[in-house]
Parts: sequence; structure tokens; C-alpha cells
Amino acid sequence: MAILALIAAVAFSLHSTQHKAWPDPITQAFYSNDDGKSYFVDALGKPFPFDHDGSPACRAYVYRCGNSGNPFVGYLARQTGRDNSPIPSASTGDAVHAGAQRAVSSGGVEVKRPGDQNWVPLESAEGTAIVDVNCPDGGRPLAVLPGG
Repeated sequence: MAILALIAAVAFSLHSTQHKAWPDPITQAFYSNDDGKSYFVDALGKPFPFDHDGSPACRAYVYRCGNSGNPFVGYLARQTGRDNSPIPSASTGDAVHAGAQRAVSSGGVEVKRPGDQNWVPLESAEGTAIVDVNCPDGGRPLAVLPGG
């Protein structure tokens, strides 16, 4: 009887792992060509900035405060000294910054808040402060993913 229960447990385990729903790879990202006033979705692997309707489009990192808050661009990013090769797709929601991580390794990234005039290196103290996005009440915002 114990052997039968063991076989049933193994069969159930194999069945459940074969039918587990894994998240789809992230293949899109947000971009803005108007300093974060609005944003649009395009392929994640594009070097940024790129030309979009005659204006340079930078990566836009979009957040929401609480479940009912309106999405907003927390900061913008642009690659510097890039090699123009595609950025690989990410596979989880934790990889929102996969493009920026790749860009850092291929030459660097500069960031700024919407409305700011100056871009600063991501790996500087100023850059670290910019990417530390907060809600008006001081709480932590939720990252918004394209299609999510």
C-alpha cells in the first residue's frame, strides 16, 4: 500500500510540474520621446535612445502608487557608448531593469527624472537617488510592466 501511495505521489508531482504556468518572457519595454509626459511600448531589445516619430525615445520606467494610482514615469534612461547590439529578453517581473543592466555593461547609462535638464550617470550618487522612486506619501511604488 505504501508503494502505491509513493507511485501516486511521484505521478502527481510529475504531472503538476509539466503543467505549471511559467511567466512569459518580457519582450517589451516602455519608452518616451517627450521627456516622460507620455510613454509607449516597443521592443525591449532596442538600443535607446532611438528615433520615434522624429524624436529620440529613451527608456521610461513606469510606476504606480497603490493599486488604484495612475501610472507615471519615475525616471528616464539613455545608453551612452553603446554597442547597438540587441538587449536579451528578460523572463520575470524582477527583470524590469534588464535593459539598463545590459547597457551598463556595454558602455553606460545616464538617467534623469522627467522635467530635469541634466542627465547623470546611473552608477553615480545622483543616479542612485533618481532611480530610488518614491510615492508622494513616501511609500514604495509598484513597477508597471508592459501588458501588465
